[in-house]
Amino acid sequence: MFVLLREHAANIANVLTLRVNPSVWFGVCDWLMVAASVGKVELNTSKFSQSYGYCSSADEYDDAREELLRRFVQEYSVFSFVWGALEAAISLIKPARHAVRSKRGKIRDAAYYLRHHFRDRQEIVGLSQEVGLFSTAARACLGSAAVDARLSEVGEFGGAGVGLYAVYELRNQFAHGSLEFPEPDEENRPISNHASMVAHAGRIALIQLQMLLLLTRHLTIELKPHSEPGHVGSSS
Repeated sequence: MFVLLREHAANIANVLTLRVNPSVWFGVCDWLMVAASVGKVELNTSKFSQSYGYCSSADEYDDAREELLRRFVQEYSVFSFVWGALEAAISLIKPARHAVRSKRGKIRDAAYYLRHHFRDRQEIVGLSQEVGLFSTAARACLGSAAVDARLSEVGEFGGAGVGLYAVYELRNQFAHGSLEFPEPDEENRPISNHASMVAHAGRIALIQLQMLLLLTRHLTIELKPHSEPGHVGSSS
């Protein structure tokens, strides 16, 4: 069984801090520890609403949506810092470029790199399960079809990299303002898969980060000349 996502993030940070050169991975550790430290998030969407209190059914909808948004924002806060750690790590690791120039890009390169190196290895525990749960949640979320559609590109990125590629679409939707926020169901109940989708996205990002670290034995030696080989790979 997995540890909690925040504990998972802290564990990776502690491995990098205690068993690898902390000066090299300081930025990655910072992002991970902030992700691990996110607590309860509070929202009050009625505070500046000029219509709240005039209609009970409308208030019921607003209250349910506030609860959904609170869960969603809390999970996305964790995910955003995990994603920052992942991008910081990719910048350090510098994966080989995608074979096709037109398909190159920081995340595409990393996903392609994972496919190439894990193609003949045993899959890291939990990855396919999390990708499956992420896909199921995305299909149930209005506006997230493009996220799930990326999982169809498993032929290009393999099971080892397609999760990262799909999660990247979710991150892009948020960054470019095209993400659709959760809505209550037809009975104004706070039921939505948005928070679950983001939570699984965060777990995928952490697992993919671990997989990249498992491939950094030679990079660790290069970045830290006086270290013993194999620390990152043997401890993730």
